[in-house]
Amino acid sequence: MAGTTRLAPHSSRRRAVMAAASLVLLLVGLPPSAAPLQANPTPVRVSPAPVPGSPAAATYRIGTFNMAGGNSKYGTAGDEAADDFVRTIKEREPAFVTIQEGCRDWTERLDSRLPGYSAVFDTVVPEVGTPARCWHDSEFGNAILYRDDLGFTPPTGGGHDLGSPAGREQREMLCVRSQTRRLAVCTIHMSSGSAPKLQEARRTEAAEAKRLLSTTYRGYKKFLMGDINTTPDAAPTDSFYHRGYGDGATGEFKEADSPCGNDMNNWTVPCRAGEATFGLNKIDYLFVPPSVTVNRAETVHSDYSDHDSLWAEVVL
Repeated sequence: MAGTTRLAPHSSRRRAVMAAASLVLLLVGLPPSAAPLQANPTPVRVSPAPVPGSPAAATYRIGTFNMAGGNSKYGTAGDEAADDFVRTIKEREPAFVTIQEGCRDWTERLDSRLPGYSAVFDTVVPEVGTPARCWHDSEFGNAILYRDDLGFTPPTGGGHDLGSPAGREQREMLCVRSQTRRLAVCTIHMSSGSAPKLQEARRTEAAEAKRLLSTTYRGYKKFLMGDINTTPDAAPTDSFYHRGYGDGATGEFKEADSPCGNDMNNWTVPCRAGEATFGLNKIDYLFVPPSVTVNRAETVHSDYSDHDSLWAEVVL
């Protein structure tokens, strides 16, 4: 039970304040009448000087979505797939969104239909040197959509290779940076499949992504968002979950969709968990810096993908 602080009666406090103040005035040679006293003087508030280059904390929405352009059922959709996501973006007005299994024409349509936003797209390859295609006539890859007023600039060298097995789709991590805000936002899509070789591929890809984030993007406030293709309790996510989550975690991130919210360890529920984004499983993630406050998170169903999009409201 919390302790209770007892206050002296108001009249007693007033007499004590008046007596002490009068004594001070006598000591400095001033008559008490020269400086009228208030029983409860209003304190003077001094605001700290602004730190140059450090924008004030603000609330933003962020999101990630696998648009399923590589899926034979959903990848055949035309402009309606992109237009459906345009409506979602307009409803939520996010600061940035990462996209996996996107198509170049879909990304260009997002870019053209969303004033105040820009998009960067990078084609992935099914094997070294071969551009991938969606299930309609467009290049297949990953993308990031970001607000123009946040200072992001597109990368000059495309996505980062994650060391996927030869002969398989070469998974990647694509990032944009804002130098003015010292932010780095990355979209990631890792290998899928349950075969031991592919489980090992995900561990390799996750380790390489972790290395790149800690070196190439050192000093930035980093956001890693996308389709990891494995559940929160699986070994590859150890590379991303902050050590505070336990269970072998060695990463640097808080996961915005965790049932524990801003906590990383809770005795009542497992914190390495979250809402399902693909069937009954969570395989899509919003990894954010521990310093970011997460207000809420949610998934949104789409009729044009086998994934739900994942969203969060954060303060940074």
